[in-house]
Amino acid sequence: MRPKPYEILEIEILRLIGVVSGRLIDEALFIEEGSEEDMKRAILFKPELVERKLEVIDVEKPVETGVIDILARDSEGRIVVIELKKDTAGTEAVIQLKRYVEAIRRDFGEARGILVAPGISKKAYAALTGLGLEYVRLSVDKCLKVLEKYRKEGLTAFM
Repeated sequence: MRPKPYEILEIEILRLIGVVSGRLIDEALFIEEGSEEDMKRAILFKPELVERKLEVIDVEKPVETGVIDILARDSEGRIVVIELKKDTAGTEAVIQLKRYVEAIRRDFGEARGILVAPGISKKAYAALTGLGLEYVRLSVDKCLKVLEKYRKEGLTAFM
């Protein structure tokens, strides 16, 4: 059992031939292919993955309700709060983004909120648009390709 992300391995024994006792040691290395961190690095290299003429101004910005993944400025000079999810976004992500946008609005006035994820549930999308927030579809695979391109070019500032 692994607590985060939560998973359980179940094994069904169909026929028992014998029983052996011993101490098992798992020395395997778990490598997760693609993460929110990869998405963030790709957007730092190429902000237009989210929106044309977007300028990143801060990363991992702490506010009283948590930590904003990316804080940016759009082409009209408005502050943009970007929340990243590597999997399909649900209503929890919408609530999180709403809190971050509210915190930034208290400090800076007008602000937009964009949820960036490879997918979004229907319920979450309805809540998001109802709050005047935005959604941008972006896959982890696309971000990994961007990172690979920059890696090949020898650019590793955000790697």
